[in-house]
Amino acid sequence: MERRSQPRGRRIGPAEARPRRALGGRACRRREEAGAAAVAAYVDDAPDAVLLADPPPAGSIAAEKAIPEAGITEWTLSNGARVVLHPTTFKQDEVYFRAISPGGASLVPDADYVAAATAGQVVSAGGLGGFDAVALDKVLAGKVATVLPFFEESFEGWRVELGPRSRDPLAARLPPVTKPRADATAFGVMIEQVKSLAANRRSDPDTLFEDTVSAIVWQNHFRKRRCRPSSSRT
Repeated sequence: MERRSQPRGRRIGPAEARPRRALGGRACRRREEAGAAAVAAYVDDAPDAVLLADPPPAGSIAAEKAIPEAGITEWTLSNGARVVLHPTTFKQDEVYFRAISPGGASLVPDADYVAAATAGQVVSAGGLGGFDAVALDKVLAGKVATVLPFFEESFEGWRVELGPRSRDPLAARLPPVTKPRADATAFGVMIEQVKSLAANRRSDPDTLFEDTVSAIVWQNHFRKRRCRPSSSRT
């Protein structure tokens, strides 16, 4: 009896050997309906409103003092603020500055400490004026204009970075930050992120060691505690 050799290669299972069934009538109809359906193109509507309809009156420079040995010019503004100006050649067409005032979280009671320490992130996530964070990015599209609030232990302020074609938005972007925009959705996302971060901290040995050392050094002081799940409920 002659024995035929089987061709080498991948074996075909029972499921693959079965002939494929044609699509049923219902599936065919759904495919035809999907192909004939009219799908409207996505339209990215950029808001056309302005950030600040009525800008406040401009101030003035009340006094000026030059410090040539350091390349610094010191201004005293009409509102009492002191400005230290130091031109550099590190990067062309860029303005970077920080506005600082003393106080910070040291002035708030312990009951409000978590809210104060996270105020900068909450304000940044909420947008400005009548714009949420997404709409604000659309309004400032094509411009380098970054304004970030911060709230440290003994002082608070703003970090500002402006690139080319971004000088004009400065006057429109800074005043509205005195009236932060509350965004419940963005705040809820931040709370979930804090919970996830706090839950994952204890799973990392290095982070757990750092938290333990910090607790010993600061005697487990409330204001020096690391991020915990309970912090998101404060």
